[in-house]
Amino acid sequence: IKNILFQTEFIHYEDYLEKDAVVFLIETFYMAIDRLNSMALIPGIRFEGEVVVLTKNKPIQQQLSKFTKLVSMQNTNQSKLLGVVDATQEKISEKSTNILSEYNIPILKSMIISASDFATSNYSLHARTYNTFATLMKPITAVLQQMKWHQVQYVNTVDSVANEFVSEMNKSHIQTDKTYSFYNLYLEEVISSASCDHIADALIKNSNTSVIVLMVDGKLEKCLLESVHKKSVKTKFHWVSAYYNEKRNYTGVESTANGLLSLYYQPMSNVTEIIAEHVKSINVEGNTRNPLCHEHFSQSISEITTNTANSTSVHLCSVDKFREFTMLNDLYVGIADAVYAYVFAFKDVVSKVCGSNSNYCEEAKNVSAEQFFNKYLMKVVFTDITGKQEVAFYNKERKFRVEVEQFKKHVGKYERVKVGDYNEPRLTFDKNRVCLENIPSTCYPTCKNGYRKVENPLNICCWICEKCGSNEIVVNNTECMSCKFGEVPNKNQTACRAIDLIDIFANLSSTLQRIEGKFTDLEKRMKTLEDTKCNH
Repeated sequence: IKNILFQTEFIHYEDYLEKDAVVFLIETFYMAIDRLNSMALIPGIRFEGEVVVLTKNKPIQQQLSKFTKLVSMQNTNQSKLLGVVDATQEKISEKSTNILSEYNIPILKSMIISASDFATSNYSLHARTYNTFATLMKPITAVLQQMKWHQVQYVNTVDSVANEFVSEMNKSHIQTDKTYSFYNLYLEEVISSASCDHIADALIKNSNTSVIVLMVDGKLEKCLLESVHKKSVKTKFHWVSAYYNEKRNYTGVESTANGLLSLYYQPMSNVTEIIAEHVKSINVEGNTRNPLCHEHFSQSISEITTNTANSTSVHLCSVDKFREFTMLNDLYVGIADAVYAYVFAFKDVVSKVCGSNSNYCEEAKNVSAEQFFNKYLMKVVFTDITGKQEVAFYNKERKFRVEVEQFKKHVGKYERVKVGDYNEPRLTFDKNRVCLENIPSTCYPTCKNGYRKVENPLNICCWICEKCGSNEIVVNNTECMSCKFGEVPNKNQTACRAIDLIDIFANLSSTLQRIEGKFTDLEKRMKTLEDTKCNH
């Protein structure tokens, strides 16, 4: 047998994410297969994949009907079906699993679902390629405990994980007063400011609980902060924002965002740049294996070919367009890890059953799904698609790191200041670097002309005033800058000006006075010396 057809079904519910993001997720799936084939891991074996994109318009059972064909093909010498990569959301994933379990085929889930739904599944041949929600919540609860905040309000994108958030908070003795969700706003290109206003009003109404945990994307967070900002409320909220793979922009809402603690989850493996290079080379017309590619970009094709009459091909997208979906990096990682796990586990099967230096054999083909899943897939170890990180695929949590920063007004200007790190399972947190709003006004003195603001070495949240040099001006209240040759500071040391005759005469007079003073001092010393000689 020279060719084994590696049938891995990629399932995605088309309305959960923007379609062009799903196109890239599917491309990640195929790119992983292409890379593995280029390694020639098993002589004479080629791995392939197929994609099923689930829609609302047809029964799921009907859409998964191709499994009948795939399973029957296993009884011939044409293929061996290794498993399924399931990238659907919770409710769809549950239905899919129930259907696929009839075929006794391993399933690896790459879309985060709640721990309770995963644990209650009756199907034994399924595992996940992502960290659980409970694990990802650990840095948040650790920071809240460090700050001694035991009561919160919670804002997220969709309400599917709200109950699990409340449950995790309860485990840490933190009470969740209210939860709010943007529901399907994630699907819209233009965010409804009225919806942001609605949640802002609710937060303000319940402002006795001033700690707000945000688990939303950057656009929603900025929209909500703008809504709170324009209401000019006196209530000061303590924001705690958790996000992935994107730095946030608080321009225009600095005073409202002041004090915000951000938990920036570092990607487990950064595959975004790798996939960006891959999609740059894809031609839409020829990309028949991706079922959404041509359909979704057909309008773009028409526009591009109309504007560029000489163009003979249309590329999938620009790298900049792809980078709009960097927040999905860990989902890309989950999909690539699932494909790699299947292939390297199968390589272990061949090595074990057929001999380490042997080609594929009949005994390997006959390994049951239960044996493959439990003995090989759940014990496989491989280097991931980046070539930098080793993955021990034991259905356990992957290591991750979180940077903790505070956005605050620091010595007169807004900036991000690092206050901690979370390296699973430990939080390193410097609470003394966190500045809150109840600091006394004496902590922020008004500096006189010629003085700049510098951080108080005894209290990072405060500043003290430090005098600039006689030939320096104060810039942005925090810097001393020397005037250029031929210039001097003005009276208030706020700007440099050209030297004039008055400055020259004033400087000459000052110099003469210093010389005169030195002569006077010299005369006094000489007189003292003469008196000493006379006495002897």
